[in-house]
Amino acid sequence: MICMIRESEQNGTKQSTSTGAIAVSRVKPLSARLLFIKPIVEDSGTYKCVVNVSNEAAEFIDVELEQHPEEGEDAEIVCRVRGDPSLEIFWQFEGKTILE
Repeated sequence: MICMIRESEQNGTKQSTSTGAIAVSRVKPLSARLLFIKPIVEDSGTYKCVVNVSNEAAEFIDVELEQHPEEGEDAEIVCRVRGDPSLEIFWQFEGKTILE
């Protein structure tokens, strides 16, 4: 399994995108972290760390460009962001927000 990370900014929102093999049903969004419980290869898709910014620009820091979670082993993707303390972080899978 490979998770690829990239960044983009659109309409006041910054995103760090992770493409990998992990199912939404096994995902727990924990603010700036996304926890994957026993992922399997067939659970591939695109995951995004989305940051809503209001007053100042947010900056993604220490972005891991590639991650290799093992099938069946718990994994975690961390979204480190620097900016206004009021910024919001949430996660998306295939364009849909993952709810806690």
